[in-house]
Amino acid sequence: MASNEDFFYEIYNSVKERGVSDSFYKQLDKMKFQDKHKYKSVRDHWEYAYDKITKESLKESAQIKS
Repeated sequence: MASNEDFFYEIYNSVKERGVSDSFYKQLDKMKFQDKHKYKSVRDHWEYAYDKITKESLKESAQIKS
């Protein structure tokens, strides 16, 4: 059980440090109503949302540098 706690703690801290918490929670809310996420666990929801948000923020930062 501790591994799940560590996972959520790491995601929470990373989202907070990057300043993308609004985007992260919006993504989680959006996923509630999508059928493809219907039977996923909470951990899978957080992992998917985190991956999606970090990819978007990397794209934005790459565009700014160009």
